Amino acid sequence: MQQTFSEETTDLTITKIVAVTFDNGTRQENAITLAELKADDIIQYTLKSDSTVAESITLSNGNPGGTDPDDSTNSSS
Repeated sequence: MQQTFSEETTDLTITKIVAVTFDNGTRQENAITLAELKADDIIQYTLKSDSTVAESITLSNGNPGGTDPDDSTNSSS
């Protein structure tokens, strides 16, 4: 689905936010608060059908597979 953007805003009802990390290839989810989100964070959200209630909000580091971009132990030679 193509995303479209406008100046319109929508208020969402948030019930839970999780931060996703990967530990030895295993996906880990840890609950976080709205106050822990920062301006440049990347989130993905899913709304409940025909509503403004967030079914899920997920914070990720933006890297597929969950590797930390600043983690030098994951660099290749």
